[in-house]
Amino acid sequence: TQKGTLRIVGNALGGISRAILARASSVHPTSRSVSRGLKPAVHQPRRGDLVVRHADEGMTEDKDPFDMSAIGLDDIMQLTDDAEMSSRAAWLPGSYAPSYLDGKLPGDFGFDPLGFGADPAALAQFREAEVIHGRWAMLGVLGCLSVEVLGFGTWLDAPTWAVTGGEATWFGQTVPFDLTTLAAVELASMAFVEGKRAGADAEARVYPGGAFDPLGFSKDAAKLEELKLKEIKNGRLAMVAIFGFFMQASVTKAGPVANWVAHISDPWNVNVATSNDVSIPFLHPEVLTNGAAYWQAALPAWYPGV
Repeated sequence: TQKGTLRIVGNALGGISRAILARASSVHPTSRSVSRGLKPAVHQPRRGDLVVRHADEGMTEDKDPFDMSAIGLDDIMQLTDDAEMSSRAAWLPGSYAPSYLDGKLPGDFGFDPLGFGADPAALAQFREAEVIHGRWAMLGVLGCLSVEVLGFGTWLDAPTWAVTGGEATWFGQTVPFDLTTLAAVELASMAFVEGKRAGADAEARVYPGGAFDPLGFSKDAAKLEELKLKEIKNGRLAMVAIFGFFMQASVTKAGPVANWVAHISDPWNVNVATSNDVSIPFLHPEVLTNGAAYWQAALPAWYPGV
């Protein structure tokens, strides 16, 4: 290991230096006292003095400055270990985080295998996009689950009125606007909000505070950092969840709650591997014998090319 290598090298250099100085003192026994007598009264720093005093305040000037044990080898190895630990990536044991991911950003665990964040400007944009998408995903997951749990249909049924010519509903209540009006209101609202957000600085675009912090959580700096970490973790989980909802619905044509209930009712027969022909296609030999017909039947009707 790195620590063991440093210790071996240190011991070797220390032994060599002691042998050289012992040989020199046997040939010129008074050389050190004579040279010391010629020195001015003001002490001039010698090589190793600063490190020796830092490693052990009790060391004397007579201590061999070339003795590796006298210059704080343990301190050097500790600093090396600290630097190694700080550069390790928390997301994968044994891996190392890139230099630009120093752990200062909320949720920074050293994950960037493709190097997208090497450019500081790109890293700032990715950070902002991740937080915003995470917030939308959390709202989406909450909405998908709520309407189904409360018995108002599923998220799959929610937009069908725009195609069938029915009326939009929100938690069972009819929305008194047609599709054109809703689209115009949404477009104008989002344009206004994004325009205001674009004019703010990088930090305020992500964490605006003010009216968006009615409970005053940002007043406590330590609490705010904790909440930032919780938000980004939950946002990442929500993005994975909403993607799962989409893929699951494309296969089962049912909402997440119905799929969950079906699974826990018969977990061995209703799961990703056994209850459908799409999730893991290589488990079904008909893919190899008649692939075109298989995918024609398996993929949803809205899929391109079907």
